Amino acid sequence: LYKDGETNTKIVYYIKGEKIAIDAYMPVADISYNVLMRCVIYGDHCYIYLPKFPFFYIKVSADVIDESMDTSMINYIGTEEKIIDGKEYTVEKYEYEGETVGYGRINDEIVFIETYTDYYNIVYIESISYSVNDLVFVRPFWAIDLSGFFSY
Repeated sequence: LYKDGETNTKIVYYIKGEKIAIDAYMPVADISYNVLMRCVIYGDHCYIYLPKFPFFYIKVSADVIDESMDTSMINYIGTEEKIIDGKEYTVEKYEYEGETVGYGRINDEIVFIETYTDYYNIVYIESISYSVNDLVFVRPFWAIDLSGFFSY
């Protein structure tokens, strides 16, 4: 999706117990078309493939995606009120390893997450569902592993 010269990428997280899958709708070149890329964490590995073309995949160590975080090193910075597009949000800010993250809330519901690193980034949460179809966690057993063609 392109809007005002900026690229917006839709990302969907699926979590059920210890199963994790991530769908990213990636923009293609300079056209208004997105390709769905899926990442499924299965055991110690992460399988990345295109669900519309599931004949090939790339397998990487799950550590690339699932870095452990020492929560004792998260520091609460403070809370502030912020107005975006005429709506008032309560934003709680935390710092971890030099990065600041803010959680925007309305009535205790998180509606966006903002990060401050080398640049400002904001992620809006469109919806939360508590039902997940198990088919999103299926890794492509039948496909060809292209991992040997890439260095990571």
